[in-house]
Amino acid sequence: MNNGLHENNMAKTVDDQNEITVTSTPETTSISQNDEMDDIIQEHHSDEEDHEDEASESESLFSKYADYTPEKLYKEAVSLLKHNHVSAIKQHMEAIKRHLLYHLDEERRDKLHAFVEEGGNEIDFSYEQPLRIKFKELYKEYKNKLSEYYKEKKEQLENNLHQKQLILDELKALAMNVDITEEIFEKVRNLQENWKKIGPIPYNVADHINRTYSFYLDRFYDNLKLNKDFRELHFRKNQEIKEEIIQRALELADKTFERIADFNKAVRALEKEWRETGPVPYENREALAKAFYEAIDKVRSKKSELAELIKKEKEEKIAQKKAILEELRSINLDEINTHEGWQNLTQSLSSYAERFKKIGRVLHEENDKIWEDFNAAIRDIIKRKNAFYKQFKQVQQQNLQKKKELIELARQNAERTDWEEGVNFFKKLQADWKNIGPVPRKLSESMWNEFRELCNSFFDRYHAYLKEKEAELYKNYENKKALLEELKTTPSDNISVTFLKEQIEKWKSLGKVPAEYRDIDKEFQKLIDALFEKLDLDKENIYLVRFEAKMQALWDADDKQAVYIERQRLLHQYDDLKKDLQKLENNINLFSNKSSSNPFIKEVEKNISRHKANLELVAKKLEILDQFPLHEVKIERSQRTERQKEKNQGRDRKNKKGKKQNNKKR
Repeated sequence: MNNGLHENNMAKTVDDQNEITVTSTPETTSISQNDEMDDIIQEHHSDEEDHEDEASESESLFSKYADYTPEKLYKEAVSLLKHNHVSAIKQHMEAIKRHLLYHLDEERRDKLHAFVEEGGNEIDFSYEQPLRIKFKELYKEYKNKLSEYYKEKKEQLENNLHQKQLILDELKALAMNVDITEEIFEKVRNLQENWKKIGPIPYNVADHINRTYSFYLDRFYDNLKLNKDFRELHFRKNQEIKEEIIQRALELADKTFERIADFNKAVRALEKEWRETGPVPYENREALAKAFYEAIDKVRSKKSELAELIKKEKEEKIAQKKAILEELRSINLDEINTHEGWQNLTQSLSSYAERFKKIGRVLHEENDKIWEDFNAAIRDIIKRKNAFYKQFKQVQQQNLQKKKELIELARQNAERTDWEEGVNFFKKLQADWKNIGPVPRKLSESMWNEFRELCNSFFDRYHAYLKEKEAELYKNYENKKALLEELKTTPSDNISVTFLKEQIEKWKSLGKVPAEYRDIDKEFQKLIDALFEKLDLDKENIYLVRFEAKMQALWDADDKQAVYIERQRLLHQYDDLKKDLQKLENNINLFSNKSSSNPFIKEVEKNISRHKANLELVAKKLEILDQFPLHEVKIERSQRTERQKEKNQGRDRKNKKGKKQNNKKR
């Protein structure tokens, strides 16, 4: 039995009182108190084969319980002890114990780590595990029953030894008798049958007892004085049995085995049967023995092939474990900097552990080291995760304070009535809330509900205002509609510039209309333009009046950006006209002949007059636009430009980071 460490560097042994308080892992094999008794019970065969059989069985059972939960492991142990003989469940109980203690120790280590992370002192840590106590009592009951079984088994072994010693004494007396009769021969036959019926004897004397038995049996047949035919009959019968054993050994050589334990068991059975079969004719003894051991050697060559196959399988399993370990080590923990990232990694860790455990414990020199490295990699990830969440809690507290401040701001402004600024203010509050980041989960929902209720309180009032405003807009529409019809029916004699300006002012005073009826403003503007066209007035004055009316209509329709853009266009136009005028005036001064009869001079002077007139017209239009409060529009456009710039910069940084990660992966 291999009692060394298997896949944990912290394995301990069960103490003399069978206490279940050790630190162990699923791949730890503890030393049983009754290992010596196991040796006493064994038949006389190879120690190496014993180890291979037990290791193979242990490894198989270990894999069986790998996916069991702690509660299921305990229930399985209770069921095994209740429905099976204690001698048949030893490997099961040990495998269950290793898995269960591993889970319990991992649970306790996690609780201890959390306790220390929260500021506790390790020496003050206390954590009760009812399942550990229950299993301790169950395991103690199992060990008591096992000890009782071993005690009875030992008595049985001693009794079997006593029975065989009595047979040896009787066989010795019969074997030394030179004058062997039919009656004596039958007695020896009966002794042989009785010998086979007796069970196992203590391991430490088995070899000596079996050799003594064979010696007396051979002596008996050597001294057999019956007639030749009778003697040869019994020798031939033994020879037939041994020839059959040889044949079965040859057949065994062609049989396929999946486990060395099954192979060893079959070989030992043949050797035992050969050993307990009586002698054969003297002239055939050597040939038969040679044939038997040649067959056994041939069988054992299959064992070498099987061992090589098992070795190859072990190497493949070790390679698989190494691959999982390297895959785990290749995770770049520096890139995981979000709660979601750590949650995803934590979930994936279970798949790594499941894949690792599914391979099972491997009897290989590198197995323990790989197991230790795997656990170390897991612990490093957990350590980094705990460090992240320690800092994450600090960030959450900072976020908590920021969100409290936003709640207070929302409370202070919930009753605002400057609707346009108020809407922008609350929209900004909501955007800031989204950008702050998470807070402790137990407070997250309650804080969000409080903040949302305050925002809803403002927006409910705002929507009520809009509803009231909408009714007012429909009323404005009806008034404008009536004014438009009245203007259409106004006699031509009553139309004058003053009248039209009054109508424009009156139209403006009526206010805005619903969006779906804004075409009425265009209809009014067209009518005003048409009426101005009919007036016999200076075209420039008419043009300026119409321009002012058009700009006012845009402003009233909430298209303030269009008014702002028009002013910017006129400013550029004014600068361009001024520069062109300066060039024309400079050019005309270069001519020596400035006579008015010079056609070229006439053309230049004409251009100068036209530029001055246009410059004056643009200046008047700018005077009209200066009446509008465009400063607010300018600020809004500047803020919008700045936000777009920041957005573009953020997108550029994200693209650069993505390219960097892709290059790194390559």
